[in-house]
Amino acid sequence: MSGTHAAALRRADEELARSPGGADPWRPLFHYTAAKGWINDPNGLVHFGGRYHMFSQHYPYSGEWGPMHWGHADSSDLLAWRRLPVALAPSEPYDLTMGCWSGSAVADGDRLSLVYTSATGAKAERQAVCVATSPAGGEFVKHPKNPVIPGPPEGFTSDFRDPRAFRYGNAWRVVVGASRAGKGCVLLYESPDLASWRLLGVLAESDGSLGHMWECPDLFPLGERWVLVVSPMGVPGVGSMALLGRLEDSGARFVIEETRVLDFGPDFYAPQTMEGPAGRRILIGWMDHWKSPDPPTLASGWRGAMTVPRVLRPGPGGRGLAIEPVEELKSWRHEGGDIAVGGKFCAGAADIEVELSAEKGSNGRLEMTLRGSPDGTRGVSLAWSAATGEVLLDPSRSGPAARKPCRMTAPARGGKLRLRAVLDRCSVEVFAGSPPDSVLSCLVFPAPGDDYLSVAVTGNGLRMAAFRAWKLAPPR
Repeated sequence: MSGTHAAALRRADEELARSPGGADPWRPLFHYTAAKGWINDPNGLVHFGGRYHMFSQHYPYSGEWGPMHWGHADSSDLLAWRRLPVALAPSEPYDLTMGCWSGSAVADGDRLSLVYTSATGAKAERQAVCVATSPAGGEFVKHPKNPVIPGPPEGFTSDFRDPRAFRYGNAWRVVVGASRAGKGCVLLYESPDLASWRLLGVLAESDGSLGHMWECPDLFPLGERWVLVVSPMGVPGVGSMALLGRLEDSGARFVIEETRVLDFGPDFYAPQTMEGPAGRRILIGWMDHWKSPDPPTLASGWRGAMTVPRVLRPGPGGRGLAIEPVEELKSWRHEGGDIAVGGKFCAGAADIEVELSAEKGSNGRLEMTLRGSPDGTRGVSLAWSAATGEVLLDPSRSGPAARKPCRMTAPARGGKLRLRAVLDRCSVEVFAGSPPDSVLSCLVFPAPGDDYLSVAVTGNGLRMAAFRAWKLAPPR
């Protein structure tokens, strides 16, 4: 990166540090964004040196996609991120034309290593696995043996990317997204040193119904089972999935027992997890999508955000997944609690909780407006039907680049349902269930002053047992 560009990015970051969000009405308060430029997939999530580190796919020179770099940020609470110098930039024959694509980070003592995809060729037809290492989390040096895995094995397409490295026993392993015969799959490799790899085989493969390419694989234990996260290409309406199951053949084969959609919203893709202190499994996803309309933030020179970090736990009885925002978000709550509703409240960032009680056979309906205009003509509609057990989010009246209505199933259990809506300046994330197991993420771009909140319950047999809302701001 040239000194001129680096200085410009540093000035942009310093300006944001003085006034988070600045004059930009859509700059998030607690969702990570680049100071300038494009970001997509979160990469290299790792707890290292007492702090959380997040790398990301990044093009620093424009709000449009370009040859990929690795942005870098760290945090003590997963919400206030400190932007650090770009960690990787295209510089070698194997990554120069298309860049340093997605991958992962691993800590080995005081060394932090990035395992990433190099992409070159006019259509990125040469994809390989590379490594770069920093002695103490500072400047990263690309390995002299790169690419350490030069490409896919025979019989697989050139789609070969997103290595996720992890420790398994006394060796390193890496899962890589791949494709063969029109089916998405994950390849598994093993290494003693991150540089010399041998293929163990196909860890898991689509049965034909789960897409033709599995991007951004992630493999980790959770409770009594293992979870394989993939972002399948070619499955309409599905961004990313969690495949729950078990490992067999000395950990070389994954047996799928259950599948779960990780997020039903239009703006969620390529999630990755990390293990935090006390064994928390923390997930962050890219809050945008290749199919999403161009946002108005491009006028300010940036595009893309990360989701609020989420903790994954086994669901009740070990089935499914419980997914909810990290506990740290509650420390950002102020000016709220049990409140009367209907008025100016959602001032850019808010955390809203609703508890509903539904009688058997109820036809009741919860209807909320988030980020509404004073005259009621604009806003994000959030509704839940007791009859169908369905959550509906309709952002179509919320401002420029509005998304289409989206849905997810969230039936009442034992006649009760909890809904939580986490709002930032350009996003709504809805968590439903107790524990929450259905999630929906959506970007919205309300007009300045569209900060009104309203809620109502209609129909028979549905009661709002509790309603709590807090404005969100950094802890004092």
